[in-house]
Amino acid sequence: MPCADCEGIKTNITLKNDNTFAIVSEYINKNTKVEDTGKVMWHDNGSVVHLTGKETNMKLKVGENKLIGLDQEGHAIDGPNAHLYVYNKVE
Repeated sequence: MPCADCEGIKTNITLKNDNTFAIVSEYINKNTKVEDTGKVMWHDNGSVVHLTGKETNMKLKVGENKLIGLDQEGHAIDGPNAHLYVYNKVE
């Protein structure tokens, strides 16, 4: 993910079967890691997931083996950096 004052943020999101999530964000070259957990809410017949935790409030569109970041209104992020908001599935 983009970062205003670092090279980027490496982010891992784990969606769990009990409708909870875990997220770990590592700020590249800043020696900072943020971890959070919370609840998963599904919207639009399972095509959008909303993650809410102590530090997290994000909406993501569910795609084929990926999650795509949305703005707070639920709209797709566009522009030249849109590809930086795509979270690819890892095993």
